[in-house]
Amino acid sequence: MPELTLLVLRCTDLALSKRFYEALGLSFVAEHHEDGPAHWSTTLGDTVLELYPSGAHGATVTRLGLCIDDLPARVGSALAAGGSAASRTGVLDPERAIVVDPDGNTVELSTARGSLENEILALEMSLVSRDVRASRVALEQLLADDFREFGSSGRVYSKPEVIDTLVANPELAPELPPLSDFRAQPLAANVVLATYSYRQSRRSSLWRKEASGWRVVFHQAGPR
Repeated sequence: MPELTLLVLRCTDLALSKRFYEALGLSFVAEHHEDGPAHWSTTLGDTVLELYPSGAHGATVTRLGLCIDDLPARVGSALAAGGSAASRTGVLDPERAIVVDPDGNTVELSTARGSLENEILALEMSLVSRDVRASRVALEQLLADDFREFGSSGRVYSKPEVIDTLVANPELAPELPPLSDFRAQPLAANVVLATYSYRQSRRSSLWRKEASGWRVVFHQAGPR
C-alpha cells in the first residue's frame, strides 16, 4: 500500500512558520540540497515535513493533522507564535483543536490517543494509594482549594476534612487499588469528568487543570 513520505509547505515568512510549528512541538534541522533554497526539515513518523520559502511558487494552502501532547498549552503557544484559531464550534476541547498557520494552512490538532485518559487515571489511582493518602503535602497538591466531596452517606466534606481523615487513616487504602470501568470525559478545555468503579461503589470526579497541573475539585461516591 502506498505511504506518504514527504510533505512540503511553502512559506511566505519561513522564520515565522518555523516558530509556529515549533510551538506545536516539532523540532527542525536546517537543510540545503544542491542549488535549491535553504529550508527546514523534520520527521513525523515515516513522513518528512519540510518548510520551504515560497519564492515564485507562492505559499502552500493545504490542510494537515498533527497528534500532539498537552494540546491546550501547545495551542496557546502556537497562537502566540503567529497562528490563529479556527474552531468550527467555538467550544474549547482539551483533545481536539483547529488552528491556522501564518500562511493560512489549516492544522487539525488532537492529543496522543488515550493520553488524557491515562493521565487522569494515574491521578485517580494515586489518590487511593497508601503513599499519597499518608502525605499531607501530596494531598494538598492534588485537591483543589475549593474541593468538595459528597460521601456515600450524603455527608459533604471539605478539603481540610478529607485531608485530615486520609492522613490519619492511610491503612484504609489497599496496596493495589482496583479501579475498573474507567472513563475520562472532557467537559471543557481545562475540565474532565472521571467515572469508575472502586470496591463496592461507583465514583465520579471533576478534575480541573490549573497552573500547577490537574487538581480534583469534586468527588462523589455511590453504591454500584
